[in-house]
Amino acid sequence: MRLPYEEYVLDIAERVSDDTGRTFSYASVRWIERPVIKQFVADTTLMFFVDGRSRAEDIVLTISNPQYPDQVSRAVERSFEVADRLSRPTREHVLQPLSHGTYGKQSYAAYQRLCSLSSSRAVRYLQKKSHLHAVVDWLADLANETKKTPDSNGPFIAEIEAVAENTHLSAHVRQLASACLTRTQDRRAYPWTCVEHGDFWCGNILFEMSAVPWLGPIRGNFYVIDWGGSELKGYPGLDVVRYAMSLSDNQLLTGEILAQFRRGTGLLAEEMAASCLASLGRIGRNRGEFPLERYAELCERVCVTLAGDLQRSRNGKYPT
Repeated sequence: MRLPYEEYVLDIAERVSDDTGRTFSYASVRWIERPVIKQFVADTTLMFFVDGRSRAEDIVLTISNPQYPDQVSRAVERSFEVADRLSRPTREHVLQPLSHGTYGKQSYAAYQRLCSLSSSRAVRYLQKKSHLHAVVDWLADLANETKKTPDSNGPFIAEIEAVAENTHLSAHVRQLASACLTRTQDRRAYPWTCVEHGDFWCGNILFEMSAVPWLGPIRGNFYVIDWGGSELKGYPGLDVVRYAMSLSDNQLLTGEILAQFRRGTGLLAEEMAASCLASLGRIGRNRGEFPLERYAELCERVCVTLAGDLQRSRNGKYPT
């Protein structure tokens, strides 16, 4: 069944062609992933591949759906805001659109086509391993370059309290939040804020295309996408925890990743745990279309990871 969105995609592709000077094969326009009506989430962004005269001119076209017409424009604007706060080497990894605008009430953006990780398990493992440390160092740079000390720790405490008092979450999650809350209050800490991506996992990291497709994520530069849910005054830690969880269930590797991030930012393990709980509290209070069940699952997984990291740090296995 054809969806109504397809009727105007060609018009938008022509606008992008005029804006960028690229020539596209309009017959090549195709869904990256066609939405399934029964599973269609209200704020889902529509995404299409459009082929150019060469691979270097191929693009990905993103279009907001009618129910959330500003979804794409907000993501574009936020990526610009984030990039403006960063040094040039750090900014280069924030994917910027080649063209963006509005079509009727909907917004759109066109990006250089990049490649994702391989579907082959063995190849995917090699690809993840090749850029792991560079991505973690970049996350530390992102936090350090946008670091701010707030005038009050009130908002930080309120976010952790939101987790500790949320009866939809497991006892384990609420207990860890309460422990972090007590430590924060006792020390009267003023945790710092920074840019927080908000949905940082390996699927939101893309790589330069290569003549040999699977080599792109190994040899090419990486780019971070999907900045629509980012916070300019977020907290450090949750991005790297979610990234580690998306890479592997190996707790040893996760511990090394978190320790590397802490070394890069100067955070203690307990400080990072509290920051992650504050981020979870903010997500919970602003869930929007994010289902409660998935939020509770996220909190559980993050807190299991944090508990393991705190234990390793107390045992002296990794630097605190």
